[in-house]
Amino acid sequence: MNQEQNNLNPNNFNTQGNNGIPNNQPLNNQSFNQGIGVNQQPINPQPQPTTSFQQSVNQINIQPQTPSYEQPVPQPMNTFESGNTSNQNFNSKPPKKMNLGLIIGIVAVVAVIGIGALLLFNKPSSQTNNNGTTNNNANVVYNDNSRNIKSTYTFDEATSQFAFKEYETSLIFKQTDNVKFSSISFKPLSNVVSFYYEKDDATYFTFKFEESGSTNINEFVNNFNNGILGGGKSQLSFENIKILESNDEYVFVSCQQKGNSSYNYYFAKQIGNKVFYGHNNRRLELDDNTKSKMLIGFKELFNALSIDDNKEPYISDKILNVPVVLDKQIASYELISEIKLVHPKSSTAHYKNYMKGSVDLSNEESKYIVVDYDAEQLYNKVVWSETLNSKLKYSVEDNYFGIKDNNITQMFSISKSENINGEKSFNEYLNNFFINK
Repeated sequence: MNQEQNNLNPNNFNTQGNNGIPNNQPLNNQSFNQGIGVNQQPINPQPQPTTSFQQSVNQINIQPQTPSYEQPVPQPMNTFESGNTSNQNFNSKPPKKMNLGLIIGIVAVVAVIGIGALLLFNKPSSQTNNNGTTNNNANVVYNDNSRNIKSTYTFDEATSQFAFKEYETSLIFKQTDNVKFSSISFKPLSNVVSFYYEKDDATYFTFKFEESGSTNINEFVNNFNNGILGGGKSQLSFENIKILESNDEYVFVSCQQKGNSSYNYYFAKQIGNKVFYGHNNRRLELDDNTKSKMLIGFKELFNALSIDDNKEPYISDKILNVPVVLDKQIASYELISEIKLVHPKSSTAHYKNYMKGSVDLSNEESKYIVVDYDAEQLYNKVVWSETLNSKLKYSVEDNYFGIKDNNITQMFSISKSENINGEKSFNEYLNNFFINK
């Protein structure tokens, strides 16, 4: 590859960073005797009425009775009985009538049980959750499949609106004209989330977003002065703390961390019952004009965030349903270690506009793979060493695997230490992260 291609390394994805400016239906709850269809009359009517099913059951062991000499009371007959008895007395052949009713009842019970068994044990592979949303692959492990997860998303759809969890609280992000998702890393204690703000050609920032341990702005300011940010973060030591702007809704602060000459800018605001903050690190102190632009960016970011409604799917669950080549699907949300979106100014030069973004996958055996989505332009820039089959190409220099399949172009990056360089070894390695749809 040319010199430009030598820098096509997924590890340089965002090097500039902050330097820029079973819905099972219930069984019918009606009384069972309504479905029998035969209205048997008792041999000797009793004062309390009974249902036809109860009559059939109660008459199973009844011994023949001595005929009553009282004046018989005319009894109504239903259509079924009148068509078979003509003008005969209803009680003229009681054993046959009782057996017929019992048989019909048993047949009805067996039919209901059979239908129920079919519904329970012959579920289709496509599951429907309580919100009526279909998840195509029942073998995929979702973070929360009770939410409204569509069966298919584009990469843009998955990253433009989603729920995410930062430490203890879940929030919803919805992209605006100026604020977009940048990246999220899934960590054991607290996820690391960042957003990209761009107002015009001269103004763009990347904001890291975190949850504090405070429940109001005053508490946040007091904790901040003591170097406490909360949210599972280690205690810090700040100096040169300046409150640039503050009111009951938010606070905008600049400071330096002891032992570090760079400048940190924090913006905190309450969402729900917790205070969250965004921050940006700069090598040099900003002028007043840039500080004003940054404050506007922080405000727009928080306007794009809202409390969780327990319906919007998590970003990891949406990514699971973004199509993958070779009819594959990421097996579990737990395999996703990072999701990144490409932005023209905050990403390295060789990645600009060459793909939409990437997803890093890792498993418990320390296997690792990076998948680049919508990567046709990057695919076309690579000088491929081998064509492994009609869909799969391989670059020895970059250890890239490129696949075009079903109008999807994706790139797969694997560590060279894995010694994956052929079609068979590549397909076997994919089994660590993907399953067939």
